[in-house]
Amino acid sequence: MLDPEISDISRIQAELLVGQLLVSGQNDYFVSCLDTIICDHPNAGTVLLGDFNRMRDSSLLSYPLKQVVRQATRGDANLHKVYTNISDWYERPDLLPKIGRSDHDAVIMTPKSKRPVERTKD
Repeated sequence: MLDPEISDISRIQAELLVGQLLVSGQNDYFVSCLDTIICDHPNAGTVLLGDFNRMRDSSLLSYPLKQVVRQATRGDANLHKVYTNISDWYERPDLLPKIGRSDHDAVIMTPKSKRPVERTKD
């Protein structure tokens, strides 16, 4: 049986927008796409993530988004960031060691839960 607090989440947030920035330097295009989507879906939960080493925060922080990664992800720099308007749904992000040949630490966000969700057997 599902936890009623978790299964009723659609009543709280019916839409979820997840976007990833793969290529830095295309700030105007990225913000233009975000603006179009937010205008069409103003109540959507939003999670934007990626390598933001060349993108200034000011354009993203003009939306009701919060940058939640506080630790350095490459040397002393915080390059992998997560911007969201649903930060209260997640625990504080953790870092994992570099994967493969990457020179950046990986970021993991764990959903909050008051109690474990019981799974049904098929």
